[in-house]
Amino acid sequence: MRHGARNRRRPGWWQIVPSCALVLSGAAMVGGYARAHDDVALPGTTVAGQDVSGLDRDQIVGLVSNRFNEAQVTIRVGGSSQTATLAQAGVVLDADATARAAVAGAGSFGPTLRSIIGPREVIPAVTLDEDAFAGFLASAQALAGTAPVPARIQLSADGTAFEVVPDSSGTGVDGAAIRASLTTSARSLSGGDITVAAAPQEAPTTTSHAKTAVTEANALISGAVILTGAGSSWTATTAEKASWVTTTATDEGMTARIDPAKVRAWVDARAAEVDKAPVPQITNVDAAGNDLGLARPGRPGTRTTNAQQITDGIVSSLRSGTDYSGALASEPVAPSARTRAVPSGPERFAYQAADGEKWVDVNLTDDTMTAYVGTTVVHGPVNINHGEESGEWATKLGTHHVYLKNESQDLGCAPDFPYCQKAVPWIAYWDGNFAIHGAPWATDFGYDSGQVSHGCVNAPVEEARWFYDFVEIGTTVVTHE
Repeated sequence: MRHGARNRRRPGWWQIVPSCALVLSGAAMVGGYARAHDDVALPGTTVAGQDVSGLDRDQIVGLVSNRFNEAQVTIRVGGSSQTATLAQAGVVLDADATARAAVAGAGSFGPTLRSIIGPREVIPAVTLDEDAFAGFLASAQALAGTAPVPARIQLSADGTAFEVVPDSSGTGVDGAAIRASLTTSARSLSGGDITVAAAPQEAPTTTSHAKTAVTEANALISGAVILTGAGSSWTATTAEKASWVTTTATDEGMTARIDPAKVRAWVDARAAEVDKAPVPQITNVDAAGNDLGLARPGRPGTRTTNAQQITDGIVSSLRSGTDYSGALASEPVAPSARTRAVPSGPERFAYQAADGEKWVDVNLTDDTMTAYVGTTVVHGPVNINHGEESGEWATKLGTHHVYLKNESQDLGCAPDFPYCQKAVPWIAYWDGNFAIHGAPWATDFGYDSGQVSHGCVNAPVEEARWFYDFVEIGTTVVTHE
């Protein structure tokens, strides 16, 4: 017998509409609830176990910061203890990040709906400052007794080679257990006791490890290091080379290596001995800025250009156990130019000369010498060296006159003189033993040259000859500051 298909009734509109209305009404309620909690922690939100529902970010920052600052942990080792705040133990709290996590999702539909369904726990954003934690751990080690001392290497007393300083065993605590307990306290923003037992411990770096490292270290400093530059020469001492060696302790042992940064510091120090800063040129001007003549010639400086190349060469040679020899290279550094306001009248001169009168100006401040005829410069200014600022070897100040000239003469070279210079050229005496003369031994002249005389005015040989030919017996020489 055939049976007809059974008709299934579809729900009518009078059944669907109420259901949709219920869903929409619920969504509207959740949406309104979300807007009501915009920028604040949603209901059911806790931070480290504390309810922060309805609190804004600033309030949560204040709350977690206060709890963090008040929390203390006490390390207990045997019968001894020591208390510290979480911060002193090395815990770092990011209160702002914690507050942001607590209010995350505020004002949004999904998180709001989830907050209605169930609570949400936020773990504080904490990290460990390793240096501060190491100090906290050291205090715990101190409670346990004498800590084990790792082996190390050092330069021997005679400074010829590295030697091993042996390890020693001791008593210590379980640092990993302390770290774990501290982390738990930090995440709950609470204090409490951290109890650990003291136990015998071996040194983390043994004498055997150090013996391997000392062999490596002595090989690294076996090669000679010789550096030259600008007429100077340096040979690195064993102690200097030893200071470039660093050791690293690992779980497998200890290794020694050359630290390129320390080598570079040594190279830079040598370069600084020969590098020279440029000396600015100074031109005299009047109040209106008009050029009144050169007061002090500029002097180029020098700058080392291959310090890194030298460093790389030294490091490479020491690592391979070979000798190194290198030379510093340099480039000139141009001097800048400055002006100096001076009176425009004759008062700017150190000596009021008659028309056509020869005279020589020696300026001990600018370290220059200038030849004049009247008020006209006929030569210079040229850079010179003079005596010390004060004392026995200071250059005599005042107005003097040339009284003796010698083309060449030994200076000093007597029992009562502390120096002896043979065959000094182009000497023009102007007061006792004070004279203008050539100084072939000097390597630089002028302001900030770093070179002084025993009171005489020292000039480059060719300049000394020019002034020797210029002055006559009786010519005025003015030395002033």
